[in-house]
This record gives sequence, C-alpha cells and structure tokens, in this order.
Amino acid sequence: MNQTRNNGYRYPNHRGYEKEEHAAEAYDVAAIKCKGGKAGRKVKLNFPAAKYAELSTFMESVSLEELVMAIRRQSQGFARGSSGFRGVTHHPNGRWEARIGMPGSKHIYLGLYNEESAAARAYDRALVRLRGPGAATNYALANYKAELQAFEMDKSTEKLHASNTAYKTLKDKEKAGQLVKVVEK
Repeated sequence: MNQTRNNGYRYPNHRGYEKEEHAAEAYDVAAIKCKGGKAGRKVKLNFPAAKYAELSTFMESVSLEELVMAIRRQSQGFARGSSGFRGVTHHPNGRWEARIGMPGSKHIYLGLYNEESAAARAYDRALVRLRGPGAATNYALANYKAELQAFEMDKSTEKLHASNTAYKTLKDKEKAGQLVKVVEK
C-alpha cells in the first residue's frame, strides 16, 4: 500500500478524505485490525491507541473486508452524487434513482424509489449480486446474505458452464481429429 507522510501522519492515499487527520485515523483503524493485538505485536499509529478503544468491540466483530468497506463508506471518495448514498441520485420528479456505474460511462438502471434508503438498498442488492463480497455497499455486507449466496451460485454456474464448454470443445476437436483420420485413409 502506498503510504504518505505529511504533517507527521502516516496513511494510504488520502485523496478520499477531506482532512489528512481523517485519512490518518482510517489508516490507524485498518492497521489495528491487520497488525494490532496479534501475539502482543505493536503497530505504529498516528494517534494514541486509546483513541480507538470504543471501536475495539466493533473491529473484533467484523472481518477485515467488512471493516475496509466501513472505512471506505466514510471517505469523501465514496461517490455519492446528490444523495448521501452511493449509487443513488435525486431524480427531477422528486423520487430517488438507483443505478450502478459501469466502466465506459455506462450505467445499469435499477429503478426509481420513493425513499432514498430504499434506492440505496436496491443498489446494494444489485451490486452484491454483480460483484460479491468485494462490493462497496452503503449498508453492512452482512445485510445481504441472500445476494451473496446468489453471487456464489452464479459463479458456480459460470464455472460449470465454462467446464461444459471446454469439454464440448475438446469432444468436437476429437471428432474433428477422427474425421481427419477418415479422410486421410
């Protein structure tokens, strides 16, 4: 991870934070989760460890991936548009639009919702189905167990399809080889 030192703080790429101190705090929380508390290991922090005492129970109860997503949700770099949620914008008709941005300036439209939070949950559900446990959701990933299962099922189906396609291709090549042998005789 690319670390920067400014004003005495150590943190990874702080561009997503309004203040350097916030980036430094995010670094500290991630460092404590990754390196702290393991067999008495000490980890260099920007602020005293006591500052994070209230978070210790939360950090112990979540996986590293969930903690990273929680930290990302707090950053300013977490795209929000006109809404407080990622993937949600206020539509001119007064409702909330949910959509997933895709590479190449394309979007997957998910619909219009009366409630901003409903649009955020629709975004989260669709994104988890699309990207699995790596999805940057608005709410905790633990809220989307069914979608994670569906992602895993889709992934398994894709592997099975790829395996069947490879098998069929191999059989087709074998048949073609047999045809070549027949033509050669």
